[in-house]
Amino acid sequence: MSGHDQDDDEKYLYSPKPLGSAQIVDAINHSSDGGATIFLARLEITEILPREAEELSAAGKHQEGGVER
Repeated sequence: MSGHDQDDDEKYLYSPKPLGSAQIVDAINHSSDGGATIFLARLEITEILPREAEELSAAGKHQEGGVER
């Protein structure tokens, strides 16, 4: 036995990477259109928990009033 456990490798490779509040705020702050469009693709997010989903929804509702259609 080498002492190297394949399960440990899989846990590292497939560990959840949830979206966090700080990432949402950072994405909104770096948005070129005031947060109407945010970029999260390179964050390697694997899940969005209910609290963060509500934050995204609230940010979108906040922006709806200021967006011209």
